Amino acid sequence: MIITHFVLVQNHFSSPFVAPVTLHLHFNKIANLKADYYDHVLDAPDTYSTTTIAKSCGLTARELNRFLHEQKVQYRLHDGWVLYARYDGKGYTRTVTVIRKYNNGTEKVRIVTKWTQKGREFIIKLLEKAYAMEGSED
Repeated sequence: MIITHFVLVQNHFSSPFVAPVTLHLHFNKIANLKADYYDHVLDAPDTYSTTTIAKSCGLTARELNRFLHEQKVQYRLHDGWVLYARYDGKGYTRTVTVIRKYNNGTEKVRIVTKWTQKGREFIIKLLEKAYAMEGSED
């Protein structure tokens, strides 16, 4: 599509106008690719909320977050949780930007951490290990 527009522009205008139009079309294509990435990868169905993982393990989200904090997996930052450097970058989480629209017309943008399948498995192993250790103390 960029080549087609490049040829049409070149036939009707002098060359100084060709590059900006071509770049503009190229940047739009990049923007669309980024939008697709955010729509399909970051908010992919293979990500899980802390609440979803917690419920599948018989816990509340608050209990799971507290457990992960006690295990030095994550720490509280402002109104969310962030992985410690040791676990960051291992593919356990993805961030998703959520825009909440209120009835009064205002919006609030929030960045939410979602767990990947790899992260979910990591949490389950941590819980199993903790429960096994708890059982051996009895």
